[in-house]
Amino acid sequence: MKRAMKKENDNFLKNYKNLILTMILSIIIISYFLFEEIGLNSLILSLVIVIGFYTVEKYFSLNFQIHHYFYILIIVFSIVFFYYFQLQFTYVDKILHLIGGFMLASVSYYIFKKKKLNYPLITAFIFSLSIILAYEFYEYIMDYYFEIPMRGVYQNINNQIIMLIDPVKDTIQDITLGITGFFLFIIKNVLKNKN
Repeated sequence: MKRAMKKENDNFLKNYKNLILTMILSIIIISYFLFEEIGLNSLILSLVIVIGFYTVEKYFSLNFQIHHYFYILIIVFSIVFFYYFQLQFTYVDKILHLIGGFMLASVSYYIFKKKKLNYPLITAFIFSLSIILAYEFYEYIMDYYFEIPMRGVYQNINNQIIMLIDPVKDTIQDITLGITGFFLFIIKNVLKNKN
């Protein structure tokens, strides 16, 4: 009886994960064709993240939990609509970097703990910091070489784009907020394990 319930639960989770992946891919593809603000770089970055996430899960037999799939959904949604959000809502970039650090910590800690590595929290921190820095480098490349303004905080005021935070300060704040998100994940786990 327990085996049948476990198998039924596993099938439900698999179907649920596939539904979330389908939603993610649909958001990417539909939004690209419907909104002219969404660039090809957002589409490609989103696809790389989704394919990478799915490949890592399958290759390492990780069986990510449902909330990890929701994290990927949030990340992809944020990437795809980032430019629109940034111009409409001041400092949304900062909120996304904080939440992104938390979600990255959750996924990376899960991977390294499941693979039974020594010091999974330290390894997850180093890995997360590497991803945060790589993303900031990606923003720099897009901004400098392709003239896609990803560094800095901007707002649309009377149909004029105004810079609120310059690119260097923005990059340092983004890295700091990503690391802060990681430490919020640690605090959440310490509090959860205390109870």
